[in-house]
Amino acid sequence: MEKKAQQLMSPHLRKHQQIISELVSVNYLFEGEIRVSVAQGLSLYMVKLITEFRKYHPKVIFKLAGHGSIADIENNLADIACVTGKISSPEIFFIPRGKVTYASIAAPSYIKRNPVSNDPAQLKEHTIYQYDGENRTSPSALIRGEERFLISGENVLLSADILTIKKAVLDGAGLCLDMPLPLCKAELKKGELVKILPDWHVGEQPTFIAIHQNLLTSRKHRTFAYWLRDKLVEIDC
Repeated sequence: MEKKAQQLMSPHLRKHQQIISELVSVNYLFEGEIRVSVAQGLSLYMVKLITEFRKYHPKVIFKLAGHGSIADIENNLADIACVTGKISSPEIFFIPRGKVTYASIAAPSYIKRNPVSNDPAQLKEHTIYQYDGENRTSPSALIRGEERFLISGENVLLSADILTIKKAVLDGAGLCLDMPLPLCKAELKKGELVKILPDWHVGEQPTFIAIHQNLLTSRKHRTFAYWLRDKLVEIDC
C-alpha cells in the first residue's frame, strides 16, 4: 500500500520540485543593482515606486543616478533612464510611455498683484521662470493653433532646478510657462496655483523609458523598465 502511494505521488512530487526550482531561478534573476536616471521632479515619485517594486523583488537594490538623460546611460552612469523629447541612439532601446503636458502657472497672490491677460505680448511686464536643464529642451515659443509667440526677454530667469522654479512660483515671485503638469496637479487642485494664458501652450513632448540594448537580455532590468513605464503612465494621466 505504501509503495503504491509513493508511485501515485511521485509525479506530483517531481512537478512540485520543478515549480520550486523555477521559482528559485526567477528569484535569482531578480537580485543585484539597478541604476536609474531620472529628472529632479520625477525623483519625488521614484522612492515610492521603488519601494513598491521591492515588495515583489526584495533582493533588487536601486541607485538613483544622473538627471534623466540618455548621456547617463551612454556614460555608464545608469542602466535605465526616464527621458523626454525626440532622442535617438544606436546603443539605447526606447520604450514609449506617452507625452508630457506643460502648464503655464502662477500663484493667486501674484495674479492679484500683477494681473495676467490672455495676450502673451504682456509677458514682458512679468518675471518668468523657465526650465533650462539637461534632461529636456527648453521651449522657445508659446503656440496657439498656427500662431507662435517667441519667449524671450531680460525678464526670463533660467534655472536647471524645476523644484526651485515651482517654489518661486508658489511664493508669488513670478510665472512659469513650462511646468510639467504632473508636478503641479495637486497644487492646481488645491488652488495654490492657477493656470494662465488659457489659449496658449508650449506644446507636448514624447516621453520614454530608455534602457541600454545590452540589458534587454536581463530579465531584471527588462521587467523593471516595462513595469516603470506602466506606473509612470498612471502618474502622467
